[in-house]
Amino acid sequence: MNGLPHRSPAVRGSRRAAAALLLLPGLLGPGCSTYHRYRARFMEPDYLVTREFFTEAPRHVALLPFAARSGRARDAANAQVCRRAFYQHLSLRSFEETDLRDVDRELLDPKDPETRTRVRKFADALRRLDVLGMSSLLDMELLFRENEALYREHYRRLVDDIVRKELKADSYVVGISRSYGRLYLVVASSIALSTRLELRSVKDDALLWRAQAQRRNTAFPLTLNPFDIPFLLVDIWKNSKGGALDLLAYEVFGSVTATIPPVSKSVEPYIEALQPRTLVYRAPTLWRFRRSGWVDGGTRWPLLLEKRGWFECRGQDGQSFWIFRRDGRRVDRKGKPIIEPPVPAL
Repeated sequence: MNGLPHRSPAVRGSRRAAAALLLLPGLLGPGCSTYHRYRARFMEPDYLVTREFFTEAPRHVALLPFAARSGRARDAANAQVCRRAFYQHLSLRSFEETDLRDVDRELLDPKDPETRTRVRKFADALRRLDVLGMSSLLDMELLFRENEALYREHYRRLVDDIVRKELKADSYVVGISRSYGRLYLVVASSIALSTRLELRSVKDDALLWRAQAQRRNTAFPLTLNPFDIPFLLVDIWKNSKGGALDLLAYEVFGSVTATIPPVSKSVEPYIEALQPRTLVYRAPTLWRFRRSGWVDGGTRWPLLLEKRGWFECRGQDGQSFWIFRRDGRRVDRKGKPIIEPPVPAL
C-alpha cells in the first residue's frame, strides 16, 4: 500500500496526446484486452457492488415481491414470474435465503389487509421511481420528502416489522420488471425482458448490490432456400411461446446473479494490482490510451466500488482511480483473496 499512481507520459501534454492518437493501434495493446473491456461494457449485465457489501457480508436474504412497470394485473403476474426465476439462481448461492412462501405468507396474508396495502403502495412507489429515472429504486426520501410519515409507514415499517423481525433477514432484494412479453406476427416473433434489482441492508437501507439487464430475442425467416420457409415459420411460432420466454428469463437472471460476489464473512476489501505496471484510469473506458498512469504490481488499494467489471480504488492522496478487473483482484488488508473458491466437481 505504498506509492502513488505514476503519471502516464501520454497525458502530460496536448502534443503527446495527439501523437498517441497517431499510434492508436500500438496503444490499444493486445486485442484480448479490448475484447474483455467491450464484453464487460456491452455484453454483460450492468451491475454495481458497493464497499458495504463486503464489510457487512449479507447472509440471510429476503426476496420481496417484484413490482411491474404498469399497474395491470397481467404485468404484475409476469413480475412474479421474474421473481421466481431470480430466486432459482439465488437459492444456489451460499446465502440463507428465505423461502418465497414464507415471505409471501408474511407480506400477502389475506387476514391482514393492512400489510397487503403497504406492499401495494410500496410497489407503486418503485414504479414511480423507475419511471422518473432515479438512480436507485429506493430513493424514498426524494419521493416522500414532503410526507415523511408516508415513507415511514409504507417502507420502513415494512422492512422493520416483516423483513427484520418476522423473517429474521439482514438484507432484502427488491426488483422491478420493466418488460416481460412476446410478440407474434406469423413471419416474425420477438420476446423481451428488462429488469432492475437491488440488494439492500435491513439495518440502514445501505445499497449493497444493484444490477439491471435487458434481452431481446427476435426470429424471422432469413434464408435463400424457399423450401426452408415452412420450417422457419414453425421455429418462429415456437419462439413466441411461453416456454421460450421462461428460458430467456432463466438465462438473464442467471447472468445477473453471477455478478454477486461470493463472500462468506465481513472483510475490509482491497484491490491488489496483478500486472508489473498495472494501468489506472480516471473513469472506466474501452481504450488503453486513456489511462492516467500506472501502479506497481502487488500494491493494494482500498476498494470503494465495483462497477461493470471495473474497480474504483482510493489512493493515498484521497483521489479515486479505476482498475480493470483483469488487472486486479479482491483481497483483504493482508493480501489474502476474499472470494470463495469454486466448489470442486464430484
